[in-house]
Amino acid sequence: MRSTLYTSVIVAGALALGGAPAAADAPPVYLTEGPRVWLLRDLNADGDYFEFTEVLLYAETPNAAWGAIADSADGLCAVNQNGSDVSRFRDLNGDGDALDAGERRVFVQAGGRMFTQIAARAGGGLWLFDATASTLLRAIDLNGDGDADGFGELLPVWTAGGAVSRIAPRPDGRLLIGLATAGSSVRLLHDRNGDGDFLDFAENLPYVENRPGCADLAVIDDRTALLLSEEPNRTIYRLFDRTGDDDCLDAAEFVVFSPPLLNAGARFALLSADPASMLLLRPAAGDLLRIADANGDDDALDYNEVQSVAVGLTLTASSALAVLRDATTPCLAGDLDADGVVTSGDARLLAEVLLGRTVPPEPCRSDVNGDGMWNGSDVQAFAAVLLATN
Repeated sequence: MRSTLYTSVIVAGALALGGAPAAADAPPVYLTEGPRVWLLRDLNADGDYFEFTEVLLYAETPNAAWGAIADSADGLCAVNQNGSDVSRFRDLNGDGDALDAGERRVFVQAGGRMFTQIAARAGGGLWLFDATASTLLRAIDLNGDGDADGFGELLPVWTAGGAVSRIAPRPDGRLLIGLATAGSSVRLLHDRNGDGDFLDFAENLPYVENRPGCADLAVIDDRTALLLSEEPNRTIYRLFDRTGDDDCLDAAEFVVFSPPLLNAGARFALLSADPASMLLLRPAAGDLLRIADANGDDDALDYNEVQSVAVGLTLTASSALAVLRDATTPCLAGDLDADGVVTSGDARLLAEVLLGRTVPPEPCRSDVNGDGMWNGSDVQAFAAVLLATN
């Protein structure tokens, strides 16, 4: 069963670049390959996925071609390139996979759309990019029926005007959007008026300009991100908003992070427990690299900071990966001050948000009823949460 993913079994650490063993604590990773979704786990804590038993077939759907993938609050969601619907996978019987009846269901129907990018939305739901209309969509299961195909559950929130290579949500609720075309290669989307979209004045701003096109993008925090360029050498750059002006257009805000990777079609995912590290998937090379800033100098250009953690992968051009979400830092609706409980003190903070006096914190905290907007409906939802927890 696993032989379709690995063409050989490699001794742990044998191919680590630089010769030293890979770093410990490799996280669980989901990886798509045609009709299959694999789960890679570092069972012996040696920092890699080389052992045969560390590769598990998590899901398989005949005639599907799974591409972009995201581990969200609604479950593991993936885009089917054959039909472009979005499915949700859940291990309902606790056997470690989603191969059983009822463990996959379509979350969003294609309906003539071609979904190419997907990202988890804080507080539930997904961000989706429809390449047919070049439109960013918000998908939320508002009526609790297990999908986002009902009235008002799938809404356009922004028109890109070009190919989107990655949707990268920030902790503050804003989105970075990577564009494959050179020039304005990253945009910042900010729902300033809380109406649930990015269509109004100054809600779509340049974040990176006059740079190579973006092949992939990942957010570390509200001021730091990593960008994989579309240049022939596929270099990763570190974006850091030093001046706090919500862009990386100033001096020393766009710097080289990794050595050239020399592999078209590469994409990566940050490690949730260690934002200074990432896993980089190279479908053409059939391997998975761990790239880490081991010495804290804000780059991965030094000895042994690029290591192989999986090789012999038989992947497709649309293969993608998602690191298992970190469940140790829960986000509680109504807990605006992030102290772990909902109290009357959060009511004052919610009022400041609704009056436009402060920037909303993470949507999973401030969008209390989960409808993608900040308005009076959140007051009623907040009151219900407050009464239930006190």
